Amino acid sequence: MLGLLRDVRGEMIGHDVELLKEHFLAEQEKNESFYFKMEVDSERRMGNVFWSDARSRRAYVFFGDVVVFDMTFSTNNHRMVFVPLLGINNHLHTVLFRHAFLTSETTDSFVWVLEEFKKAMSGEPPKMIITD
Repeated sequence: MLGLLRDVRGEMIGHDVELLKEHFLAEQEKNESFYFKMEVDSERRMGNVFWSDARSRRAYVFFGDVVVFDMTFSTNNHRMVFVPLLGINNHLHTVLFRHAFLTSETTDSFVWVLEEFKKAMSGEPPKMIITD
């Protein structure tokens, strides 16, 4: 994706945060069904972020009964955890509903991303969530 510059504490800083936000806004301009949410602190460091495109949101309508919340991916260089939220379609193929980067693997982060997931998916929670 974008070359992400980080400061010595591993936090995404100002310019890169703005580039990512501009990218997401451009995607949203192309398709109003593109959904994203970014947390940025007062020092313009990025916190949790997630996004979902129109195709993924449509797929959730058909295949969102069970969602796999996969925390096994880690971007160690940036000290953020990559979290894909997945499902299975009627052909037993993986469907990607949403992506997220989390600053930590805490209960607060998990609640945040799942609440935003629900907002992005028109308020409809899955019937079951599977996680590691």
